[in-house]
Amino acid sequence: MKKFESKHPQVEFEVVWRSFCLNPLFKTSTFTTCFPSTSTQTRLILPKTTSTYRQPFHANEEPLNTTDRGSECGKIALYDEMAGGPGKFQPHLDRVSAVGASYGLKFFVRGDTGPTRASQILIANILRRRGPAAQARVVEALFRSHLLDGKDISDEDVLVSLGSEIAGLPADVVRSDLRDDDNGRFVDDEAEAAVEEKGVEAVPCVTVLGKYKVGGYQEQEVFDKLFERIWAENARVLSKP
Repeated sequence: MKKFESKHPQVEFEVVWRSFCLNPLFKTSTFTTCFPSTSTQTRLILPKTTSTYRQPFHANEEPLNTTDRGSECGKIALYDEMAGGPGKFQPHLDRVSAVGASYGLKFFVRGDTGPTRASQILIANILRRRGPAAQARVVEALFRSHLLDGKDISDEDVLVSLGSEIAGLPADVVRSDLRDDDNGRFVDDEAEAAVEEKGVEAVPCVTVLGKYKVGGYQEQEVFDKLFERIWAENARVLSKP
C-alpha cells in the first residue's frame, strides 16, 4: 500500500479489521481454540471518491475444552494437532518463516494460547473508540504478541495492556468492553455475516470496492496489479466531463 501511495499521491489507504470465525466446529478436539486474530477490512480512498475494502477474519470463538488443560494450551502442541500430529506444524512454520524473513520478521512461536474471541472484541472496540489508525496499531501489537513475543492473546490482562498502552484507553474501559456481552454478540454477528453475506471462506480475504476479492496469502505483485486496475478504472470515471 505504501508503494502504491508513493506512486499515486492522490490515493489514501485506510485499514479496518473485522471478525471472522476460522474454526467454528473445532470444539470436539482436545485443543478447542483459535488461530491468532486476523480480521481485516481495508479501505482505499481514491481522490476522495472511491473506497476499497480488504475483508477481514476472526478465529474460533468456541471455548477451550477445559477438562484436562485449564483455559489454555501450548501453541506448538495445538498447531501440531491441527496440522496432523507431532512435528507436522514445523514445515508450515518453516515456510512462513522464510517469507517473514524477507520482511525482517523472525517468528518465535512459543507459550500458551486460547480462544481469540476476546481479542476480536478488543479490535472492534478500539475501532469504535479510537478509529482505524489506532485499531491497526493494536492489531499489529496482537500479531507481534502472539507470533514473536510468545504472549497469550486470550489472556484478558494482555489485552487490557495492549488497549491501554497502544490505543491510550483507560484500563478499566478496555476491561469493561471485553466483558460486555453486547460486544461479544457484535463480533459473533460480524463473523457470521462475513460468511453468509460476504462469502468469506479462508484467511486472509481482501475485498476491494466491495467486488474485487483476493483470498489466501498472496505475493505483493497480486495487489500491485489489483490496485493499478482499480486506479485505471476509477481514473476513467473521474476524467469524465
